[in-house]
Amino acid sequence: MLGYVSLRVGIATLVDVANDRKWGVYAIARMDGRSAGAYLASLVAANLVLMAIQAAALLGLLALFAPTQVTPSVWSVTALALAGSVFWSMTGAVLAFGVSSYSRRDLISTLSLLPLALTAPIFYPTDVMPPVVRAMAYVNPLTYELDALRSALNGSSNVAATAAFLLATASMAALLSFVARRSPLVSGEVS
Repeated sequence: MLGYVSLRVGIATLVDVANDRKWGVYAIARMDGRSAGAYLASLVAANLVLMAIQAAALLGLLALFAPTQVTPSVWSVTALALAGSVFWSMTGAVLAFGVSSYSRRDLISTLSLLPLALTAPIFYPTDVMPPVVRAMAYVNPLTYELDALRSALNGSSNVAATAAFLLATASMAALLSFVARRSPLVSGEVS
């Protein structure tokens, strides 16, 4: 559940950045002397707060209905899900810098969420997937996030999945830095 919630954070960031570029909020922030990094850090921080509130609500429900299930592994899962939120926020921002209209933003958010969810092992294990879907799962960062989350929930650690996801996060940070510095301040969409 937390893995999917962290993925939704990316869509929220996509919408935020696209809106800020359309209405000039990003341009005003940059002309006011804020760096692209500071602007993006504020979005990621805001999304982390929202994700933390959602995680706290889920943990509260768990403590209320299954208090014996609140174990140290639950806290590890929560920390990994928050890290996932950072990755998906950066991914949403990278996509948003390429968006030139609301219709393109909506198309990207609609067409990216379903394939990401269906090619990751959310509903069924990777080994029972058809070969084409399995190949897509291996390049889907959500697969590695979910593998790391499941391992943490079981009280173990999947070092390979965690390392792959952290590498994807570092790569996305570098890509976001590159894209944000070279992107126009406004989207160019006319209302």
